[in-house]
Amino acid sequence: KMRPALACLMKTRFPCGHSRAALHSAAPFDGLDRGIRASLNKFEEGRKRAEGDDLQLVFLEGATGVGKSTLTGKLEKMGYQVYYEGFVELCKENPHLPPTSSMMTLKWAHRLFARIEQAAILHSKSKMKGNVVFFDRSFLTPAIYARGLPVESFMQQVMREVQSTFPSVMVLCVADDYATRLRVAGRLFDSSEEEKKIRSTLGEENEEFQVSITKLYDDMEAKGHFDFILDTSSSKLAVASLLHALGIRFSALPWAEAGGDGA
Repeated sequence: KMRPALACLMKTRFPCGHSRAALHSAAPFDGLDRGIRASLNKFEEGRKRAEGDDLQLVFLEGATGVGKSTLTGKLEKMGYQVYYEGFVELCKENPHLPPTSSMMTLKWAHRLFARIEQAAILHSKSKMKGNVVFFDRSFLTPAIYARGLPVESFMQQVMREVQSTFPSVMVLCVADDYATRLRVAGRLFDSSEEEKKIRSTLGEENEEFQVSITKLYDDMEAKGHFDFILDTSSSKLAVASLLHALGIRFSALPWAEAGGDGA
């Protein structure tokens, strides 16, 4: 039986999700390919591509509640190097900085770049499974969530430069309405009062704001910022589809190694 508070939160509508039929309409494949499709708009000019054992950076993007952190957690359990967004935690560590301020944006972006450098060091020491590292969000996040701050063009430029320096894959995560609502409701239910205040300031409970964020992601995809669109409604299928698209052997999947079917 669903917890009363969670059931109440679930009544909040977040139409920022997508219908499963719409997610799959452009994917003419069966099985694992059906959970992910290549963006027809992705740009190629100036990008560095992985060769041999080069480190590959995979950035997971998308609106609140689509399942990026859940997907990241599953990848971590499989032994891959991952880095979580951690923005709410960063706000808790710096209560003197407003969550929507340019100072906090800069602090978060600086930490993300430091993590990219850290990943490069780990890779140079052969301490990284599959020569791949997964990031929960990218420098496009401050561009999407600019809220009027003059950072959008700058952060897009930073992302372009990262892609020209490091072999990178940009993944736009999308999910159906029900999965999105459930994740947002569960996150709010499990948050402390301090975290709820921060999330409220960031607009996680604001339906109109979340709709606008989804539209901005759609615009970014149309402009060629993403390589793949991944359906994260089912996190298990999303993991398999993503690794399949990246060319990672399925023996990397825990249920494959155990001889099960992963159902």
